[in-house]
Amino acid sequence: MTLYEVLKQFFDEDDWPYNEDKDENSLYTAFSPTGDRSWRCRAMADEERETALFFSHAPANAPYESRLAMSEFLTRVNYGLFVGNFEMDINDGEVRYKTSLNVQGGTFNPALARNLVYTNVLAMKRYLPGIEAVIAGTMTPVEALAMCETD
Repeated sequence: MTLYEVLKQFFDEDDWPYNEDKDENSLYTAFSPTGDRSWRCRAMADEERETALFFSHAPANAPYESRLAMSEFLTRVNYGLFVGNFEMDINDGEVRYKTSLNVQGGTFNPALARNLVYTNVLAMKRYLPGIEAVIAGTMTPVEALAMCETD
């Protein structure tokens, strides 16, 4: 089974609706943890590199004037993460979370796809309020991180 087919199998078994882009080996979906907010997601299979990737895109891009603060916030968040990372396109302010898994020499299966996806969306869920606060300018990066990491 290809990586792409395994990703599709996971989404089908988990009842996630998605749209396919076979030319890009990508599946597009959305995640809505609370029903009142959601964000775009993309699952991608790079068969040549034997790598599966999953991206969660923050609902809003960071405007130019908040990109320095956003860079600081994301750097502070990334320092403490075990799996995956936040990244920002410095040109347009797009913020996303990326998880990836290289399966060279192993077998990719729906259980691994589940880990790839849920690790990702749960990280975005946790840190999205901080991203939004930094974009709005209502918190400093340090304050936003403290808010997100309060249990």
